[in-house]
Amino acid sequence: MDTKHVIRAAVPIAVGAVLLAGCGGSSSGGGGNNSGNSGGKTFSIGYQGPLSGGNSALGINMNNGVKLAIDQANAQKVLPYTLKLVSADDQGSPQGSPTTAQKEIGDSSVVAVVGPAFSGATDAAGKIYGQAGLLIATPSATLPQLTKEGFPTFYRAVADDYAQGPPDADYLVKVAGKKKIYLIDDTTDYGKGLASAFKGEVSKAGGSLAGSDSAPQTSTCVSGATGSTSQYPSEASKVKASGADAVYYAG
Repeated sequence: MDTKHVIRAAVPIAVGAVLLAGCGGSSSGGGGNNSGNSGGKTFSIGYQGPLSGGNSALGINMNNGVKLAIDQANAQKVLPYTLKLVSADDQGSPQGSPTTAQKEIGDSSVVAVVGPAFSGATDAAGKIYGQAGLLIATPSATLPQLTKEGFPTFYRAVADDYAQGPPDADYLVKVAGKKKIYLIDDTTDYGKGLASAFKGEVSKAGGSLAGSDSAPQTSTCVSGATGSTSQYPSEASKVKASGADAVYYAG
């Protein structure tokens, strides 16, 4: 994942949520400094993503991007209210996502949420946010299926896996000249979605799969998996035995 582009996506999402807060007008909450703004109201923009655990670096960067947008909006003092950030940590996990979503929903000052950050977490919480009527805008969840789930308040500010997987396949086969590719996914919703998008293009590009494997132990996004390099040799052995001349890792 390109963290720089994630941050660039998070900032305009937060700004968009600011505008939605102005249009909503029905929620108000306490807390925050509201000096210099008329009405004395405070609205919150939520963030849901991994703020601890193996993927915390990604989540913290996104959270900082949202915070920056909010700080800049407050500093301009052109809004008739003050904004604050309400952050919630789901560790990037589908299992923890529903509970984290309920925390955001339970804060009456929250008018929109940037996130969830990961595809699995978004899929697990999308229906909950939809039922609550709370807008969510993910800066980084790329699973194509998310837009087919019918979540009524879901928005995405990043291209899905079909904008990444097929071009990657075209590059490996047509530009790099790698005709036999070994495909590995980390069993997360993101990994499986990206692997599927990649796989569908390989034969069209003139290449073939030398083999494929799902390898949860290589990830830090799967419960119990550490992503330690000590877990990689078994996968490397499979790749070597396959005769592949390139590896594509979706995870």
